[in-house]
Amino acid sequence: EIAKKMNCSIDRVKLAIEKMRKLDTSPGLLVSKVQNPPIMPDLIVEPDGQGGYEVHLADASMPSLRLNGYYLKMARDRHLDDETRRFLQNNIRSAQWFMEAIEQRKNTMLRVARSIVKHQKEFFDKGQLYLKPLPMSVVAADVGVHVATVSRAVAGKYIQSPQGLLPLRSLFGGGTETPQGDSQSFD
Repeated sequence: EIAKKMNCSIDRVKLAIEKMRKLDTSPGLLVSKVQNPPIMPDLIVEPDGQGGYEVHLADASMPSLRLNGYYLKMARDRHLDDETRRFLQNNIRSAQWFMEAIEQRKNTMLRVARSIVKHQKEFFDKGQLYLKPLPMSVVAADVGVHVATVSRAVAGKYIQSPQGLLPLRSLFGGGTETPQGDSQSFD
């Protein structure tokens, strides 16, 4: 039947099928084997049931970092030689500094996200058409940090919200409000 519609012989159709079986079904993989890992949100925005939104870190269920009690006790042991004790104490201080830096980074990201949600409430309520121009300088002033800190805090971060999974950076945009109160983008 197919051979008649294609105006060729059955043998020619079989030969074509045999050649097609040998073709690479993913020829792009020869050029690049880049994989696209799934995007995981860093922050989650949920309605709070009172007309507002609650923002929390997506990794809130992950255990926090802590120091091993054995090494803490060992660093205080007066029977241990001084060099070993100094080594332990220096590394414990470094670990504590590292853990505090991570906590500070999380706290900054959370404060920045809460400020964004506060300024973009209409967007979270009603959708894309209600996304206002929001310069990073406004969020920086609200949070009490430098604009560069806000930029670093949102770089490569994603937020899960009622409007879907979004890059946190997409909730910004240069612009201003007109004297009538309308948003005007610099685009």
